[in-house]
Amino acid sequence: MSTVVTFPAGSTLETSTVRAVVEDSRVDDGGRLLLFTEATPFHPLDPLWPDQPDDRGWLETPAGRLPVLRALTTARRPGGPLLVDDQVDVRRDEAEVDFDVAHLVADAPGVRDLTGSTVTLVVDGRRRRALSAAHTGSHLMAYALNQATHELWRKAGPLDPRGFHDLDRAACTHTHHEVSGAVDRYRLGKSLRKRGFATDQLLERLDEVVDQVNRTLADWLATNTPVQILVEGPLLTDRREWVCALPGGTAHVACGGTHPRRLGEIALLEATAAVSEDRSEVTMTTRTVLAPAP
Repeated sequence: MSTVVTFPAGSTLETSTVRAVVEDSRVDDGGRLLLFTEATPFHPLDPLWPDQPDDRGWLETPAGRLPVLRALTTARRPGGPLLVDDQVDVRRDEAEVDFDVAHLVADAPGVRDLTGSTVTLVVDGRRRRALSAAHTGSHLMAYALNQATHELWRKAGPLDPRGFHDLDRAACTHTHHEVSGAVDRYRLGKSLRKRGFATDQLLERLDEVVDQVNRTLADWLATNTPVQILVEGPLLTDRREWVCALPGGTAHVACGGTHPRRLGEIALLEATAAVSEDRSEVTMTTRTVLAPAP
């Protein structure tokens, strides 16, 4: 059975039973172990779309407090080897495959004997809040950018859920979140121009576009609207969707990360843009500032 995950609901604390403790198959020194529990609040790194870093924290166990060095995704086919992190080459919808969250811990006295024990799993809440805000900030920036560049399309094309031309879907090649914010890269190649996007106009008006994005972000944060994560089930592989009812239309996107409960948990989102030397790529960096914790 795959791991039950509670991070989509915002949980940072759970009590669960240890299912197994195994050696970390990626190292040879035997100094680290993978600890599996029936349920966990830890958000693991997704090797197929590693945009959000994994949670950190610790486990309270009969062997003492164990710092969680990493939270990793694993997969195992029936009768097959344990695949860890970037070894995972299995589709999420492949039948009879167990996907789990593995808590990477140091090998210490008593840790190998924890199978069957009850442990308390504690996520670093401050780090989680920062990563969650950065992830929502990235989604909001993408929707604001779509809105700001809507008139730069000369041909009809796919629209985002709010009814604007979807530049993010058409051109974003990389996204990554950290505690300080998010980085999103947009490829402005020939294929995008053939689809009708005026890349030259974007580059000429980039400062104006970024200003519009930032005004929109400020307006959206001021609404303090709820952020929802809709889930189809409790397992790591169940589909999850980020939903936010913004002025002018609801935004939503399939997303396996963590997010704040309301936009008011973010004090500031500030986007800046940088153009590559060959003018074929624009990098949007969105700085995130958290509101004071209640």
